[in-house]
Amino acid sequence: MSRNSQHLTSLHPCVMSLQVVGLSKLRTKYESHEAKRQLCSSYDLFLADERIIPSLPKLIGKSFFKRKKQPIPVDIKAADFPATVKAACEATYMTPPNGTCISVRVARSSMSQQEVVENAAAALKG
Repeated sequence: MSRNSQHLTSLHPCVMSLQVVGLSKLRTKYESHEAKRQLCSSYDLFLADERIIPSLPKLIGKSFFKRKKQPIPVDIKAADFPATVKAACEATYMTPPNGTCISVRVARSSMSQQEVVENAAAALKG
């Protein structure tokens, strides 16, 4: 485990379980469709170095895209890497739909009414 990944577990509540998987391990250990499906269902959030994002769709398979769990790009070489991961964990991601209906999660039930209104306004601004 790298120095950055060790620091992540204490960074934010969203980092409960962390596994760093290299590209070579992804190619070999998660080669079968069943292994890719199991990896997809094992975690809620997937982060990936922005430099390898273009090569990931072939490696991770369609199960990630069906479940809308595409890896979120982060800059691993950023000066403030932990803050980059924290921002990725706290952000909302939307996959453009094929149809005419869209829904975006902008709040949690634990938030106050004012926070919900602020989040909705920020989402509408874009």
